[in-house]
Amino acid sequence: MSDFIATQPTFLDTQAWPVVFLHMPEQVSDTESAAYMAQIHQLYARQERFVLCMTGADLPHRSPVFMNAYLQWTRDNIGLQQQYCAGAIRIENDEVTREKYIQWADNWAQSGQAPYAYYVVATPLEAQALAITLLDRDKP
Repeated sequence: MSDFIATQPTFLDTQAWPVVFLHMPEQVSDTESAAYMAQIHQLYARQERFVLCMTGADLPHRSPVFMNAYLQWTRDNIGLQQQYCAGAIRIENDEVTREKYIQWADNWAQSGQAPYAYYVVATPLEAQALAITLLDRDKP
């Protein structure tokens, strides 16, 4: 028997603040939903600008409690998102999938409903460089 214990990635990782990494799981159980939402509330409660770097699923499947809470929060807190999120960066190494995200991001931006700019890059290193650029735009 192996001593290796599999662990799930952290949902919101703020260790590289103000660059925040969000790993969206494929599914959020009903019992985990409140804890995931609490992390989102804590992120915005800092009341500081940050950049969100995202990996994992677009949105979790078969997660009705989380999705209802998450979508309601995003609708109710557009102003907070505009104020504190300097941009979101999707990290996607697969070229075909990355192109789909780029098209989606372009459509979202053109819709006028995006509370922040959404970018798509291939690597974490590209995301870090872009995050620094986005945060530098905020400096006086």
